[in-house]
Amino acid sequence: MNNSNKERIDTISRDNLLFIETIIRARKYFLNIDLFGNTLCVYDSSKETITRTLCTFHSPFVSAVISDLLLSGNIFNKKHVIIRKNIDLLKAQCRPNGLFCFFGKHTDYPSDLDDTACAWIAILNYYPSHMSDVPIDTIFHNRNRAGDILTWYNRPNHDVADWVVLGNVLRLLHRCCVVDYKLNREFEKSILEACKSKTGSPYYSDIVVALAFSAPSIRDLFGRNSKCSDAVVRCMEEISINSFDPRFAAYLYVLSVLGTPKKDDMEKLVYQQKPDGGWESFPLFNHLSKEKCYDSRAVSTAFSVAAINSHFNV
Repeated sequence: MNNSNKERIDTISRDNLLFIETIIRARKYFLNIDLFGNTLCVYDSSKETITRTLCTFHSPFVSAVISDLLLSGNIFNKKHVIIRKNIDLLKAQCRPNGLFCFFGKHTDYPSDLDDTACAWIAILNYYPSHMSDVPIDTIFHNRNRAGDILTWYNRPNHDVADWVVLGNVLRLLHRCCVVDYKLNREFEKSILEACKSKTGSPYYSDIVVALAFSAPSIRDLFGRNSKCSDAVVRCMEEISINSFDPRFAAYLYVLSVLGTPKKDDMEKLVYQQKPDGGWESFPLFNHLSKEKCYDSRAVSTAFSVAAINSHFNV
């Protein structure tokens, strides 16, 4: 073996070691927290002083998003106890009509299609045989007169159509072998317009975060080599998030799903990992007033480690 080949192999080995150690620390982080518990914080800017409060309820949304990212990113395999326990707890939050609520099953809050879609996607990742339990008709017919899929279930006074939510719903329908070409075109149109204007959706007002939650839907519905995927990648390149921005994890996750992130950027993300194995949180979604938004270190960590693992296949 000549010296140049040996140096190349040594470099690859050092790179793999760096990312493998990062994944190991992240796994320990998830083993040390309650995925289904207090992993959400709420920012309230409606008053003079911005407050940040730890939520005390069990949110199926957080559990579903993390489970989906950890399974699809191969951070834990299906046989791992942390995944099995989390999915079983998630299933237990399903309401009799097959829908899910952000605040949990036993609350007076209404169900919504975003939590429902994310929850069923995570459950089907683990239990593909449960496809027949998905309330497709209920989801499919939750529309306004214009035919838009609505976020809230059976709440005529909250007539909100959100393109990120639509993407999650369409991804679930795709998993269940149900296709609505008109809705697919509407979703694609919304993505293209959002990339052009650099604006998010009603409930996901930050464009980077909105596209991070939408990237798997875009990949599954249109493919990586599509007009929609190309537009998202260009949008990310034009925004160019700084590595010290907490949204850097979401930014690189989008590129890892739909494009090819730079190796140097991935290394920068690795160096942003905290001593406990997690990453800093970033705002995920917001109330319509945008005065309150939710964040989660567990979710941001899942985005980070999924991006690293999918890009380097460590």
